[in-house]
Amino acid sequence: MALPYTEILEHIRNNLMRRVGVDELAAIARVSVFELCRAFRREHATTPYRLVLEIRVRHASAMLNAGASIADAANETGFADQSHFTRHFKRLTGMTPRQYTLSQRTHECQCAQGPQATHARSL
Repeated sequence: MALPYTEILEHIRNNLMRRVGVDELAAIARVSVFELCRAFRREHATTPYRLVLEIRVRHASAMLNAGASIADAANETGFADQSHFTRHFKRLTGMTPRQYTLSQRTHECQCAQGPQATHARSL
């Protein structure tokens, strides 16, 4: 049985701000919750819940890159609060949202200076 993965992804993306339950995703796939979880593990090496978190964190990362505040990114991607967001963001990316934002700014500054500036610092 192949899951309607595209439909599931689309549903998650369209409902980032609210809780998306595994039972809801199972209904889209027209299978039981147990069958959905088993198929997800087999076909995608993850769980439905983890997929929802990964999509939320990916979207929040894009928002942070675009200049959104950490609180706005947490709120817009359906996390209960900033602490909940930070915990999952760090678990998935290895850094806090603040560290991520600072690392992106540092990377942008280095890119804007070009390779000559990087070479001059290394001398």
